[in-house]
Amino acid sequence: MSSKPLSPSETSETVKGVATGTMKGNITNLHTEKKYPFNSTWIWRDELQGTLRFHGTMPDPEREGRTALLALQLSQKDASDNYEVGDKRILLLDYSSISNSGGGELSFKAETGTVGIQNSYPQQPINGKLDFVASGVLEDRYHVEVIFDISQF
Repeated sequence: MSSKPLSPSETSETVKGVATGTMKGNITNLHTEKKYPFNSTWIWRDELQGTLRFHGTMPDPEREGRTALLALQLSQKDASDNYEVGDKRILLLDYSSISNSGGGELSFKAETGTVGIQNSYPQQPINGKLDFVASGVLEDRYHVEVIFDISQF
């Protein structure tokens, strides 16, 4: 997971963008023991530079004026398997809180857990589950359990 994540603003002929689908589940702050529903209000997916990446966003349930973001990037656009955190094919897996006014990002990188993905490449649908623990800022650590079903992009 040492590769630099690719931002949605980078362009390529394989960039698609806004996707149709769902990302639903729970985010649990392990420090405060509070559980929050995660239900994406916007999803981005593309295959930039031969990778598969997607992320879903929603208003951050813990921090007013911020957006919660779940992101995954795999090394192959046709990835379809179960992966353990630490696998070289997972380029990025994290939970972030992004300021809506340009005030910066809090990033919580995956430490342990799994990614399961079913990819019907070259057709568009992908689905699966993200189940990981992430940390990165102060005392907060998160357990992320989300099922995704992204039908089109």
